[in-house]
Amino acid sequence: MSEISHRIKQLRKHFDKSQAEFARDLGVHEQSVSKWERGVVKPENTLLGEMARKYSINMNWLMTGDGSMLAPSADSQSWETPVVQELIKEFKRLPEPEQWRFIADLKSKVADLVQQKKKED
Repeated sequence: MSEISHRIKQLRKHFDKSQAEFARDLGVHEQSVSKWERGVVKPENTLLGEMARKYSINMNWLMTGDGSMLAPSADSQSWETPVVQELIKEFKRLPEPEQWRFIADLKSKVADLVQQKKKED
């Protein structure tokens, strides 16, 4: 497995995508993704650019392995901290009905905290 094939697989797994889902997102056949990940063929640079764009990936990392996988945010105070990324990753593992329940509970908790903060001020 080449280094870029390893990074493509790492990217796909980071976003909890199957090869079929990843292929669908990029408009290619599932077999293409399999060949990329096994190092049989390398995707065209245009497809690498599409991966970077769709998933907000650092193109330098994708091509060379240097730097972090995720592209730097335009906002230097990005809310996408490692903690938030981990929360999102785990959230995506929940079945959809549980996701909606979690969102409702979170909204309620945030509203309570906002009210509490207003009373303190």
